[in-house]
Amino acid sequence: MGTTFVRDHMTSFGGYPRVSEDASLFDAAQALVEGGQRLDARGHRFMAVLVFDKYGKVIGKINRMDILTCLEPEYLNNEELKKVSRFGLTPEFLHSMLESYDLWKSPLTDICRKSFDRRVSDFIPKQPSDVFIDANATLSQAIHQLIMSRSQALLVLSDGEVSGLLRLVDVFDQVVTLMRACQI
Repeated sequence: MGTTFVRDHMTSFGGYPRVSEDASLFDAAQALVEGGQRLDARGHRFMAVLVFDKYGKVIGKINRMDILTCLEPEYLNNEELKKVSRFGLTPEFLHSMLESYDLWKSPLTDICRKSFDRRVSDFIPKQPSDVFIDANATLSQAIHQLIMSRSQALLVLSDGEVSGLLRLVDVFDQVVTLMRACQI
């Protein structure tokens, strides 16, 4: 089998739930819940909400983890927390971080205000560059990036514009197809 590229496995934006960059976190959560109840053409649920700017261009995506992260702004503002977030850490260490950084001190009963006050645009500019991948990258490069970023999907760039999504589920399906084709 020859080299395959991200562009060969990406998914279009058709049917994806979407919100504007000015939408509230509540609006994004609602769109994600509604999208999660529908199936795409391949039989998978929508696991992200696309974020559009005022010109109708996709500028980012938000998933369940992003919404939870946005409810505690210290996760977005603290560089130390960002650095250690992808390592496998013990429950004891994680608990000590919760205490040390004073995370989740305001009760979840305050969640209503937070979900309406926070805007999607508060999160989108803080998305790391590893949520984007070039359409001409190889599938092997994409798999590496998905693993290292612990992401469920990457936004695919073609000529600097977001043109689709490369979802972990589609990459996994392709890998399983290749595994099944092995003649051992």
